[in-house]
Amino acid sequence: MICSIFPSETAKYRHLAGRFCLGVGVDVASGGDPVVPWALNFDLPEPEFSRYRNNAPPLGTIQLRGFAEKLPFDSGSLDFVYSSHLLEDFEDWQPILVEWLRVLKPGQRASRRTARIATKDPPGNCQPRWRR
Repeated sequence: MICSIFPSETAKYRHLAGRFCLGVGVDVASGGDPVVPWALNFDLPEPEFSRYRNNAPPLGTIQLRGFAEKLPFDSGSLDFVYSSHLLEDFEDWQPILVEWLRVLKPGQRASRRTARIATKDPPGNCQPRWRR
């Protein structure tokens, strides 16, 4: 298996996605490598994070921990929600997307990158799968 030279999936596309992440926002499942420096880093609680990443440390500081379908923000409080390669880890995306829309201010955006969805991991996938 060949792993990417990029430290994270976000690092590959930061130059494209970052321009949409203006104001106050969150990078869900950032792994400590946020899409923009001002994004709040949000990821799994420590035991789940360690299991998902095979005990690899985060790439930087994770400021908030929890689950993607229950963000610790007031409704209508964020300018953006960004996530890269998270949704494919869930069978039902609807609760997550509804939650992300809940925390966005009216007229703001959620941005996400997803890999192709398949019954097996795509070639070159270096991260383990984990489903709650």
